[in-house]
Order: sequence, then C-alpha cells, then structure tokens
Amino acid sequence: DERRGGQVVAHRLRRQQHRSHDRTHDQHVRRPANHPTDRGRSVQGDDLATPAFVVRDSAGLMGLAALGAALCGAQFAWTLPMAWAALALFAPPPTGPAGPAMEVAIWPLLPPGTAAGTWTALTLAAVGTATYAWAGPKR
Repeated sequence: DERRGGQVVAHRLRRQQHRSHDRTHDQHVRRPANHPTDRGRSVQGDDLATPAFVVRDSAGLMGLAALGAALCGAQFAWTLPMAWAALALFAPPPTGPAGPAMEVAIWPLLPPGTAAGTWTALTLAAVGTATYAWAGPKR
C-alpha cells in the first residue's frame, strides 16, 4: 500500500512540473491579438460566421439531406446538399435579369438577413422534413 501511495505522489509531482513548464512556456510565446489560432476568428479578427448564418444554412442543408434521403436513400442523402453547395460556389453572381433566380441558387453564401437566403433555407427545411416524414428514406 505504501508503494502505491508513493507512485501517486510521484505522478502528482510530475503533473505539477508539466503544468508549471506549460505556464512558463506560454509566458514566453507572444502572439498577436488576431492570431489564426484564436477559435472562431479570422485572421482580421472578425467572426467567421454569425450564429444566424450558421443556423440558417444548417436548417437548409438539413432539409436538403432529408430530401436526398427520401429521394436517393440514406446512403446517398449527402449528394443533394453537396450538389447545391457546389452549385452555389460556382454559380455566377446574382446580377441582371437572372438575379433573383441566382440568389436562390447561391442562398448558402448570402449574408444573414437576406430575404432570398432565409426563405430558401426555410422552404428547403420544411419541404425536406415533410417529405422525409411522409415518405421516409428510400429503400
């Protein structure tokens, strides 16, 4: 029993030494306030995404995944959200007479609060969830 107690004390001492080493190391390392290792921040110090942006895009992509599961089966449910994301990345900017249609196509990239982005995401979430609840995954 004494031997085990000695091991515990030695382990605690080693852990304490590692902690003090980490603290002194952190004091010597100076990083700028906007260092890329700051979580959730870009190099410029801005937030990478607002909560409204994340919630809107998550809801829309979830609806697309549910619709994909109903149409293609659970194994290929990922194809519809990935295809739409690829379309949004490579689509031309929403200008000219096709502007409103292109806003619907690139809704994942629109800023939060944009009517076209919000309504497209809500519609996809509702239609995808309803279709999956009604039909279930394709077998």
